[in-house]
Amino acid sequence: MKQIRALLESLGTEMSAVTCRIASAFVHSTSNSLLLTSLPLPGVSKHGVAHATVGMSGGRLILFTASAVYGTNTAAVRLLNHYGMDATSWNRVAQPILAHWADAARAELTAHPNVIG
Repeated sequence: MKQIRALLESLGTEMSAVTCRIASAFVHSTSNSLLLTSLPLPGVSKHGVAHATVGMSGGRLILFTASAVYGTNTAAVRLLNHYGMDATSWNRVAQPILAHWADAARAELTAHPNVIG
């Protein structure tokens, strides 16, 4: 989101700030809503990482969080296109990450085909 915000702010238009706020709200509300289903596990956290159980299956978690991942990518590409900027650099970084995410989702759903429903 920092890169998207910097890109939009460099354009200096009012629409840039609005677009960034909308995209940020979408991404943060999706990931923050995981807190509603999480329960902390007892024990000491290491290196600033807290352990918790998430009240949903792995398959549901992948699909739930994928909306933020793919939503961020879609927003970035559309903004780049809208403002006439080249998306090559973004895609060079984002596409391998999205492919890895899709592979993980397929593996989870193949291993547990009945978790989504």
